[in-house]
Amino acid sequence: MESPSGKKSNTKILLIVGAVLVVVLLIAVFYFVMQDDDEESNEELQVGDYLMYEYSGDANATMWLNVTEVNSTNYTLTATLVHKDGYVETPDPWVKNKSAEIIFWGEDDINETELANDFVGEEQLVTQLGARTVEHYRNESEYVVSDVYIGKDNGIIYRISITYVESSSSMAIALMETNIEWV
Repeated sequence: MESPSGKKSNTKILLIVGAVLVVVLLIAVFYFVMQDDDEESNEELQVGDYLMYEYSGDANATMWLNVTEVNSTNYTLTATLVHKDGYVETPDPWVKNKSAEIIFWGEDDINETELANDFVGEEQLVTQLGARTVEHYRNESEYVVSDVYIGKDNGIIYRISITYVESSSSMAIALMETNIEWV
């Protein structure tokens, strides 16, 4: 029989691993939607742009997603995740080619056509920044159900909700602040 302290420790480790995976998901989807080929859009990321997300539920933290470099072909994105207990995670920066078509969704790399299979519908979502029209995507596996709400007009992730099936624990990630005007 496992001690309660051992079980709590394992749960915390799983939540930290889950939070890191969410950071990867968030950066990858954010990057994917930013490379939209819509000719009418002049929305480009600039050095110094940031998005601040709050994690709530089983993992309480704040994540800063920053654009640290932009050139003609790539964005460099960095993330800093500060947990409420003071633990800080800083994954290596991601250098993303502006024209890539592969995103990270759960544990698999998929393309835009496959992402369409996870499309739930268009919705109005009330956010910290006001009401936004979003596209709702849901990915379900044996272990996790993830709902992602992406801005229809700008491709920004406004909210992610994750439920771990076996433990019924959950986590929500919501955009709380940004300096990007078109968000």
